[in-house]
Parts: sequence; structure tokens; C-alpha cells
Amino acid sequence: MVGTFVEEVKDKFREGDFVWSIIVVCGVVFVLQHTISLIGLSINNAILIDIATPFFALPLSLTGFIHKPWTAFTNIFFHRGLGHIFSNLLMLFWFGQIYQLYLNNKYGWKIFIGGGIFGGLLALLAYQVVPFLKTSADLSNLVGASGGVEAIVFAVTAINPEHEINLLFIGRVKLKYIALFSLLLNYIGIAGGNSAGVIAHLGGAAFGYFYMRQIQDGRDWLAFSDMFKKWFQPKPKMKVVHVNVHEKRKEVPHAPTDKTQERLDAILDKIGQSGYDSLSKEEKDFLFQYGNNE
Repeated sequence: MVGTFVEEVKDKFREGDFVWSIIVVCGVVFVLQHTISLIGLSINNAILIDIATPFFALPLSLTGFIHKPWTAFTNIFFHRGLGHIFSNLLMLFWFGQIYQLYLNNKYGWKIFIGGGIFGGLLALLAYQVVPFLKTSADLSNLVGASGGVEAIVFAVTAINPEHEINLLFIGRVKLKYIALFSLLLNYIGIAGGNSAGVIAHLGGAAFGYFYMRQIQDGRDWLAFSDMFKKWFQPKPKMKVVHVNVHEKRKEVPHAPTDKTQERLDAILDKIGQSGYDSLSKEEKDFLFQYGNNE
């Protein structure tokens, strides 16, 4: 049973499924974090009990961040407790599935990481300039994937705000109304006990929405990050192949042409203006096949 689960997880990583990949990475980090905490409790070591704060959480004082700049990235994968990680990953699972209906896994990791980093840096900025937050900056820090998750939610909303989902006891609701309600709740929560988290949510939401709008206009803010892909792609194993020179040479598929990109951009524009349901069957098939080929 365990072996089957491990193989399924490996398959998800090989397929580039960003939703399950993020869930597994955050889950493994959480288990390790909890295990180290238990060890810390057993030997009464304060640093081990809360290992995230000294090394991986994003400090919300400028001095603290200057000494630990890597935390703008690492804080995304750490969580305060079981409820924290469960709510974030459940939201990611729901909206990530909707995202994959439109673009499969394309841009998924970029949106998640970009939203998490932008949300964290926005919280850091707020704690430097907003008076009632500035007084607690030295004692505050940020962890959690919620900025990245909100980025996915609002990226989906940018793709098709008219997409409907079923909510328990409510019925079918359009994404744009869910997004607006989320914004309202976060805005109200700024003055609450989780100001940093709420600001990170808003930053992630803004990043996800505007990044996707730029993608629809043919611009990728994070195109430079594509160079890192090869670091994580398995190298093909070399093997000897005997070729019959008399066999008919197979055609090698060509890379997407400019016309393919133009058609994709036109379809994404149409989704942004009129919603996914306005697409013809041929356009939906093209979008689906393009997503699967990436």
C-alpha cells in the first residue's frame, strides 16, 4: 500500500503536476518540522521546538530580513500547525484542480512561488511603514503557503471569472464572487491578530491576478526562471539503439509555431473577456491539447 502511494507520488512529480508536488513538499516539510519539535521537547531545546522561527520564517523587521534574505522563499513551505497547513493545502487542491482544467500545469509553480514571495515582501514593507504594525515588527515573523495559494485562486479568476463551483448549502457560485468575498474578509482582517498573514494573502492575490493578465497579453514576468527547469529534469539514460537504415525515417515533431502561439493568445483573450463557456468545441479541444503537451 505504501509502495503504491510512493509510486503514485513519483508519477505526479514526473508528470509535472504542480498541485500534488506542492502538497507533498509542504507535507514532508511539516512532518520533519514536527519531528524536530518533538526532539526539542524531549531534550528541552527551545531552538529545536520552534525550528522554523530562527532559520526559515520571514522576519518582519528590516534588520532581521537583511540577515536572513533566504526566508522570503523558505517561509512559504513552513506552517504553524495542523489547521494552518490543512486549510492552505485544501484550498490549493480545490482551486488547483480548476486551474488545471484551463492550463494544465503551465505556470503553476511560478504563480505559487511568485505569489508567496510577493505576499511576504508586501507584509515586510507594511511592517516598516504602517505605524501600528511597525511597533511589533521586531517580534513578528511570517510562515505559510497562503500567499501562494491565494495567487493560484486569483490566477484562475483572471482566466475565467465566470467559472462556477458548487458550495455546500449555497449552490453554484461564480469565481469572481468568491474572489471578491475573499478580498473583503482579508481587508477586514488587517487590523486583527494575523495582520502579516492577511497582508500576504492580499499580496499573493494581487500577484496571481496581474501575472495571469500579463500572460494573457503574451508577457511572462518570470520567464527567466525557466532556465532552472533543467536542474530538476531527470537526465535521459544512454542506451545503444540499432537502426535499420532502410527503415523510413520518422518525422520529428516541430516546436510550437508563431501561429500556434497567436491562436493560444487569442483564446486566452476570449476567455478573459467572455468566459470559458464562450469558446467553441474546437477552441476548447485546442486549449486542452496544448496544456497536455506542455
